[in-house]
Order: sequence, then C-alpha cells, then structure tokens
Amino acid sequence: MSRRKAPISYSGLDTSDASDEDFDIENEPEIENGSPKRRKTTASPRKQTPRKSVSRTTPGTPSPVKRSLNDKSARKKANRTLLDQSLGLVSEDEDEIELAERIIGESRAPILDSSNDFHTDERSLANVGALIAAEDRVLFLDSSEGYFDQHKTRGRGNANTMAKAPSIDHSVFFKYTNQANELFHAEQKKMLQNAYRGMFSQWLFELSEGFSLLFYGLGSKRQLLTDFVCEKVDMDIPILVINGYNASVQFKSVLNSVVDILYEKHESLFTKKGFVGRTKLPKDVDLLVKLVVEAMREIKAGPKPSLVILCHNVDGESLRIDKASTHLSQLMSISDIWFVASVDHIMAPLMWDSAKLASYNFVWHDVTTFAPYTVETSFDDPLLLGKKAEAQGAKGVKYVLESVTPNHRSLYKNLIYCQLEEFHNVADKRKLPEAEIGALTGSTSISVDYDKVLTECLNELTVSNKKDFQEKLKEFMDHKMVVAFDDKMGLKKLYIPFSKDVVQQILEGYLDD
Repeated sequence: MSRRKAPISYSGLDTSDASDEDFDIENEPEIENGSPKRRKTTASPRKQTPRKSVSRTTPGTPSPVKRSLNDKSARKKANRTLLDQSLGLVSEDEDEIELAERIIGESRAPILDSSNDFHTDERSLANVGALIAAEDRVLFLDSSEGYFDQHKTRGRGNANTMAKAPSIDHSVFFKYTNQANELFHAEQKKMLQNAYRGMFSQWLFELSEGFSLLFYGLGSKRQLLTDFVCEKVDMDIPILVINGYNASVQFKSVLNSVVDILYEKHESLFTKKGFVGRTKLPKDVDLLVKLVVEAMREIKAGPKPSLVILCHNVDGESLRIDKASTHLSQLMSISDIWFVASVDHIMAPLMWDSAKLASYNFVWHDVTTFAPYTVETSFDDPLLLGKKAEAQGAKGVKYVLESVTPNHRSLYKNLIYCQLEEFHNVADKRKLPEAEIGALTGSTSISVDYDKVLTECLNELTVSNKKDFQEKLKEFMDHKMVVAFDDKMGLKKLYIPFSKDVVQQILEGYLDD
C-alpha cells in the first residue's frame, strides 16, 4: 500500500523555527490489528544537517536540561514538544516531556520568585526588585502587556510637602490678599454686586410676605447684606446686627438685646403676662424665650416689623450649638420679626431639622460674590485655617498663659529658649536652609534635657525646688503644651510639640515682657 505525502498544517503552532524534519511523516506509525507500530524502512537516510552529539552526560559537560534552560527559545520548543507529544507525532521520551513541563511551569512563576531551579543573577534580581514593587508582581506574559508590566517603574514621591512651608507674617498675608482682590477680575466682581443690588426689591417683598432670607455662596456677603438692610428698611425700624463669625458672641447677649427692643415697643404685652418692668423678666434663657414668643403672638404681621435681625454667619461657632440654634429658631417664628442671615459652611444645612426649618421659613438665595473674607477672618488666625490641630497650638496657649502665675510663664519661657536653641542645633547639623528651619517641630528627636531646664529655673528663682518644678510643669503637660518622655538611655527629656515658627510666635506674642 502506497502512502502519499500530504502537507500538514497545525493551527496555532509556531513554525517559524521549524524545518522539514520537524514535520517529517515518513516514519509515521502503521496501524496493524488496531495497534500502531513504527514502520521499518531500508531506505538510505537523507542527508541531514550535522547536529551535536546527544549522548548522555559526561563529566564536565552540561546536561540537556541545563542546556535547554539556558536556551532563549527553550519555551517555544517546549510548547512544540508538548503539542507534538499530545498528537502522537514524536516518541514518548520522558526526559524531554519532563523538561518541557518544567520550562512551562517555571515561566508562569512570579518574576521575583527565587525558589525555582533557574540560575538567576543576583544583580539582575536586585534591579527587578527595585523596578517592581512587591504588590505589583506579575506573571510572565507573551504579549506586550507582559513587557510593560516587567519594566514599569514607580514614580518617587516628593517629600517637600506644604507642611514644611515657612509661615508668613500677617501683614504680608493681608497685603497680598488685598492686591489679589484688586488685580484679579475686579470688573466681573463689580458686575456681580450690581446684579445682586437689582434684586433688593424682590428680597424686601419676600420679607413682607412672612419669609426669612438665607444667603449662601462663595465670597463674603457682609457688605452686600448690610447695604440691603440699610437701603430698603425704613429708618424708624430698629435693626439688630449679629456677627456670628465672632466666636465670642453668646446667644444670651443676643436674646437680651432682642428683649430690650421688644419690651420698649410693646411693654403692655409683657405687662399682661404679669411682668411689670424690664428687671422683672425671668433670667433663665428658656423661660425668657418662651415668654417673648407668647407675648408677641398677639401682634399680627404688618407691612412694618417691630424688629429686623441681620445675622452674618448664622453657622458661626457660637450659634451652631444645638441649644442656641433652637432658641434662635423659636424667636424667628415671631411674624413681627424679619430675619436676614447668611451661611458659609458647606455643611450648614445639617444644623437644622424640619422643625427648625419650619420656624425659620427660609427662602434660599445664591449670592456668590467672590469677595475676600477680610472682616470675617480677622477674629481668627487665617494662617492656621485648614491646618492640623497641632499647628493651632498658639491659640490655646494664649489662654493658658493668661490664666497662670508669672512663675509659670517664666518656666515656660525658659523651656522655649532651650527648645529654640535645639532647633538651631538640629538645623546646623542637618545643614537646612533658612526657609526650612521654621517647619522643624518638637519631637523625641528634637528635645531638651529635663535637668537643663530645671537648672535654668532654679538659677532664676522661678521654682524653689524640684517638686515645685514638677508641679508647675504638670500644668503645661495637662494642656499638652509640653511632652515629657524617657530616652533610650533612661534620661528625662522635654519638648514643645509645636513648630519653630509657632514657638517663636508664642515667645514674641505672649511672653515678651
């Protein structure tokens, strides 16, 4: 029986490196009685390309496994060997099959796994580890994604954060903010102001209909609302202005001002309730609010109110308290009182529940002015806004130093001098530029000796003995103005947990006699 050679193609098989010998079917097994046998041929062998001897290993010669592992195309040949073996085209050589399976298995291992039998150059492995982070380890891939995954690098972060930026003086801060306000978009801001002024009549109509006005938006609204009330409200109607941005404002003082105005205009209403004379009114805030609301209910709302209240920043620190907010909403439920307010905090609507909002009866208006908060921020340090609580230490230190004895202040002053000296020593040691010295912060690595501060205080007669020193020092430790710890040598150390600029500000502002 004659057999014809026919071209054979294998889908998906890489034949780029194949030769005629790889696909030779002359020795194809014949099937006799259902079992395949290899055909014996007496034909003289064809001329073949000389090949290296494949004899078994001899001393000093690498084994086939070693040679195949070092071959760049070992993986491709391994794939072809396994495919041919599965199709029955090659003899079942266990060594070759085992070698192919090992190559495929090792190629799928993580690129940084050194537990395989490959000989990996330590320098190459170190370079790969530097390029690819441990959490980004990937498998070897044949496509372009594998190449880029293996060669990707992670960008280095910049250690120069804004926390290290030096502080500036308030005069410089206000100078540049005022210049920016005058230079940038001055005409557009003026056009916005004129557009809002054209709505004054609409706002007045809403007030006359029994609504309260609440204004929100980016930029200071203080001047705009002040102009609205002064221009549209009659001169004979009293106006009470509440500066909610001032943290020292207390609701009780606001309530007393409201009661004084209403009692003067409607004394008879309070007399009917059995309170003759202003001094006879209850002192308790809850009772006084309840009395005012009940007395003013008898007055029907008219075209002119008894009182107009203008509250800048009703979401201020002192007015956002739940009790103050509840009392204020009860007062604003009086129809004979007109209420105009503004908010700037993005979470301000969360201050009021449905009952409070019903009492306020707000109409919301967006009046984005882009005007600077010059007056609003004058009651707080604008340079500390947005910083961590540790950076705002100077604000709390002020009140503590005002309430302690002169000897306490002298002790803290000595500690500051020692801390500043340590700041400069560290700066000289690290060779820091002048701009970065101000960002140095007291810590366990930048601290002063406990005994050194004690000696300074004893020499200046600030304290009488060590026990007196400990008692005074504990006062500052309780307010977190000083931190005490033991170093690795067991020595006591102290440090002020503020930056060098804040420490300098405390010394010059509150301790410079």
